[in-house]
Amino acid sequence: MVTAALHDIPAALGALQVCPKSHLEGYVRPLDSQKADYETSEQREVPDELVARYAPVDATLRRGDVLCIAMNLFHRSGDNVTERIRYSALTRFHRMTADDYVPFGLLYQFNDFMRDRVGGDD
Repeated sequence: MVTAALHDIPAALGALQVCPKSHLEGYVRPLDSQKADYETSEQREVPDELVARYAPVDATLRRGDVLCIAMNLFHRSGDNVTERIRYSALTRFHRMTADDYVPFGLLYQFNDFMRDRVGGDD
């Protein structure tokens, strides 16, 4: 995932929070997947006991900064405690020709093929 700051994004504006090295957990099946409305992305909840292993860090950015993270790094938006809106540009990319590529929209449909493909064991 790549995000670019369109203006300064301090912690108070809801900067992205990341858990360094959490990507080493590998694929983590989410507890739940929810989409509140058409303006938000689907939210996947990571088990609390896994998140507790890591100290979250605010990824504060200056206008024009670019942050690149692996999609399996534990991350979430911080709480925006201001009256302002946080703007950023976000993109996700995948190498579709890679042997381990799984279409994002199919990743959480738990059929036998997808479990084998993403390394799930139940």
